[in-house]
Amino acid sequence: MREKKVRLSDIAKHCNVQASTVSRVLSGYTQGFSVKDEVRDRILAAAKEMNYEPDLTAKSLRTRKTMNILVLGFNFSWFTYGQILEKISNKFIEKGYTVNAFFGDPKQLKLNSTSADGAIMITASDAALLQKLRLSEIPFIAINDRLGKTDCWVDIDNELGTEKAIDYLLSKGHKKIAYCGYLGFTGHAQHKSITERRSAYENLMNKNKLEIFRVPDGTEPQQAGSMIEKWGVTAVLVYSYSNANELKFIFSGGKKSLQSIEFVTFNSHVPYLGLDRITTIAADDTAIAQETVAILTDKIEKNIVRNITLSPELIPGKDSKRS
Repeated sequence: MREKKVRLSDIAKHCNVQASTVSRVLSGYTQGFSVKDEVRDRILAAAKEMNYEPDLTAKSLRTRKTMNILVLGFNFSWFTYGQILEKISNKFIEKGYTVNAFFGDPKQLKLNSTSADGAIMITASDAALLQKLRLSEIPFIAINDRLGKTDCWVDIDNELGTEKAIDYLLSKGHKKIAYCGYLGFTGHAQHKSITERRSAYENLMNKNKLEIFRVPDGTEPQQAGSMIEKWGVTAVLVYSYSNANELKFIFSGGKKSLQSIEFVTFNSHVPYLGLDRITTIAADDTAIAQETVAILTDKIEKNIVRNITLSPELIPGKDSKRS
């Protein structure tokens, strides 16, 4: 037998309140409306206990909303963004939204104000896609990019992160520190983090009157390994965790001096995938997700523009404890 769908009136009867009160509490609508905390808690508890599921179709007709959040610019190879998007999606789902990612050719994408209630753009490197999103008038937020004051964005302070990495290595007695940009090909080659981290490294090494050892962006892994070996450095700051793992693998079968090189990398520290071996400079995924949801929600519901630059923290890796 098909289970009967729980209605707002059922919850209202259970809690001995009006259906309109239940509707406002469950939708989070509070403008010009107040309810006692005890009543609100009772309604929320009853909705959960009775397995109430909102009728999104009816809600969209009443509010003229799609209840859809669109994700643009995501690349399957960007594992860190995948973690962040999972947390963002869960938070929006709790609010009654559906989160959909677009993976096709951006040139074929047609956007207008009715395509979605809001959009999340993974970096703003694609200028044409950014312009198309702006013209659509869909409220949006960019992650890991810094746009203008009139845009919503959540950015990460790459210069501060590089400074924390260098300070950490200097505190451990390293003087010959190399910087390795991305190895081989990356779809992220135009992102501002490429130049910001490299420039910050060079400035900090000059400030400390230390020699600069820089592996050029796009160098193949084996060639990068040969350069690092030739320089005789004791530590390497690497643009991405995947490149750091490549270098560790190359050095694992080499000389003992190469195996003792300490690595620091950016934006990934995942124990269950074995990516916690390397010391990482990263902003907290949960903080990024919370800020993204809060800022985009304010833009959608109140047309308020906010943005923030998050400070990354250093997370020591397992390997660093043995060095």
